[in-house]
Amino acid sequence: MPDMLTDPLIRYDLKSQELAYNNATDRMKVEFPAAGDPASSGVIGVRPELDSITKTGEYAAIQNRTVLWIPAAGSRIHLQGVMFSSSSSNSLKVESSGVIYGINTVIPISYIPASGGAVVDAGIGQIWKGNSDESLYITTTMPTPHSVLLWGYEKA
Repeated sequence: MPDMLTDPLIRYDLKSQELAYNNATDRMKVEFPAAGDPASSGVIGVRPELDSITKTGEYAAIQNRTVLWIPAAGSRIHLQGVMFSSSSSNSLKVESSGVIYGINTVIPISYIPASGGAVVDAGIGQIWKGNSDESLYITTTMPTPHSVLLWGYEKA
């Protein structure tokens, strides 16, 4: 085994990829296996909860079950957060299309003070997971400027 103090290249996980730190340049170096190498299959994958999708809506009128997120065919929405802001007192309700079970409330009516906002956030967790092809809708109560931001990911 090389001496960690004198060897400028520290190596980890030699089977699937090479991740090395070079003390001389103070940089990391990543080398991936060549195509055809048995170690090249499935080396790197992106976790869907870390590759968020955002859906936004800006409105100046009351919204009644306005669709804000339609997932790709065969996919489920995994809702991780909602942010709502309004120039006057308002309320927001988030519902799903309920393809299987009818209309479902995802986030019940939430009241917002004038020039206020609200955030519901689950970090990398999820607030709600829909059924396949189930969309998200919003309902608001005041005809004044307001905006909604939903974030999460889709997965089949």
